Amino acid sequence: MLGFSSDMVSLKLSTRALRDIDNKLCRTPLTPGDRLQLQQIKRDHPAALFKPGEASQAYNCHGLTFASRRTAITNTLHLDHILLDDDYQEVPLAAVLPGDVVIYRTPLQDGGVEHSGVVVQKPAGQGGLIGVPLVLSKWGKAHEAIHYANYCPYSSYKITYFRVTK
Repeated sequence: MLGFSSDMVSLKLSTRALRDIDNKLCRTPLTPGDRLQLQQIKRDHPAALFKPGEASQAYNCHGLTFASRRTAITNTLHLDHILLDDDYQEVPLAAVLPGDVVIYRTPLQDGGVEHSGVVVQKPAGQGGLIGVPLVLSKWGKAHEAIHYANYCPYSSYKITYFRVTK
């Protein structure tokens, strides 16, 4: 494949401040066990809209969100570097717009990032209530999915939204 001899390579990826971001581009095919897990995820989340075609493990949710689907960002501590160095600012739910980034943090003590995605539809509420935005994200080795921000296999413990400001 165009000069790549390994099933696992890294791309040169950095923040705007030139801080390196760890990543892995996995070229190995999905195993039969992976395929069974993907089918189960789809059964468990029938209201999600999954991208048709073959699933890929070349990138993960963070690679979709911050690296244009080119690679998997593997060190979640680097996501905070991206948010800081690339001038993302937190946005309140009521102000969320398509193109904003959604971050799911774990309830664990470190509050690490578990999942990320891109908002594709702003929250629509009724009667003065704020709704939940639609998000495009990638669920592990599974397909990309369009889903409500609080409807996915990841913790809804702390969901925050960010927008690039510069």
